[in-house]
Amino acid sequence: MPTSQRSLPGSEPAHTQPVDSQPADSQPVDPQLVGLLPGSLLPSRRRMRRGGRWAAMACAAVTGVVGFVGCAQVNAKAATDAALANLQAATAATFTIRLDDPNDNLVSHAREADRRSTAALADSTVTVTVTAPAGSTLGQAAGPASAGTDPSRTVGVSFAYAYRGTTLVQLRLVAGVLYAKLDLPGLAAMTGTPGSKPWRKGVDSDPIFGAALGSVLTKLEAGKWLSLDLDTYQQVTDALSKSGLPGQPTPSQPDPAQISGWLQTVAEGVSANLTSIPRVDGATTYVDVKVNARAAAAAIVDRLAGANVPGLDAAAVPSAKADVAKIADGTVDGTLTITDGHLTRIAVDLHSLALLGDDRDAVAATDGVRLLVDVDDSAAAVSAPARGEVAPIDSIVTGIARSWQAALRDLPRSVTSLEPPRAALRS
Repeated sequence: MPTSQRSLPGSEPAHTQPVDSQPADSQPVDPQLVGLLPGSLLPSRRRMRRGGRWAAMACAAVTGVVGFVGCAQVNAKAATDAALANLQAATAATFTIRLDDPNDNLVSHAREADRRSTAALADSTVTVTVTAPAGSTLGQAAGPASAGTDPSRTVGVSFAYAYRGTTLVQLRLVAGVLYAKLDLPGLAAMTGTPGSKPWRKGVDSDPIFGAALGSVLTKLEAGKWLSLDLDTYQQVTDALSKSGLPGQPTPSQPDPAQISGWLQTVAEGVSANLTSIPRVDGATTYVDVKVNARAAAAAIVDRLAGANVPGLDAAAVPSAKADVAKIADGTVDGTLTITDGHLTRIAVDLHSLALLGDDRDAVAATDGVRLLVDVDDSAAAVSAPARGEVAPIDSIVTGIARSWQAALRDLPRSVTSLEPPRAALRS
């Protein structure tokens, strides 16, 4: 059903008709529901470096939502099955993330030094849209048929950051090209940065990178979308990695299939310690979810121990378990909203999360505060900006990289700083 025909509830009613069912705690997760990206979907390490990381993570976000719905499906099977099927059948989906703080608790409890940034966070909205490859659905994009494909070339992704209803940052990844558009005056106003064109401070006078960066800023000031082909980006990063400083090893990247396994393990740990109670209000079903935080965290640590997770090697496991033991006895609470068979909202009670710690200020500041993720599985496909609105910056990026590469070659081997001296850069 189109979005215009589906009402997106502003709040969940407290009194609705419960569905007769048993609690869903200790129910196993269906691997097909919460696979969280099988290895065949995720790009190889080479493709990951080429820019597939962003597209793959976007796919992970979609399938992560699918997993969350799947975890709660035992007690609201008909509604959640329909929501799951509709999300998997969609060709594109949009996720809009924001905070719901009706009593302005976050700002009123913030320290004076943090008041501006907290207010900005409370008034911010992040929107992510993911488009399946042409001729397929989001569900198919997570299946075996996607094996051997590069998500950066086939999956469309867009990201938008808005402040008080005004979009300040936009990113798009379409057919292997990354597009970016910034509202520089809007960003300066949001951060309270004084002066005329404060983003140019120190740029125009820089004898090394001033001309190149100034050209980029001029394009942004004109309202242009910057574009960078991921092939160019790969060539630049490859060249710079070969010019790395002595003793500076290239960081290793986890195998994407490993990431998929870790995410599924997390889903299983959560599902084994989750209860859900559905409520019905006409065409809308609300599924109240509670996760036993300490038990879920303990299960996740136990399951991930020995799985080569960065920061959780054998030596770190005892410390991680000690940290888990410090988590207060309680639950993280949330609600899934399913309207006319479509998942339309995920709400997380941040107050329930704060209660698990010992920060009294956080407990007071988050009272009544929820993290909302509004979902639209009838979103329009992500598309590239109009050609006349785009300004390619491939040559600029390549030129900057060459100067940096030359500077790194000229540095003495004893230098360990990552910032080359200007004298070397001028050469």
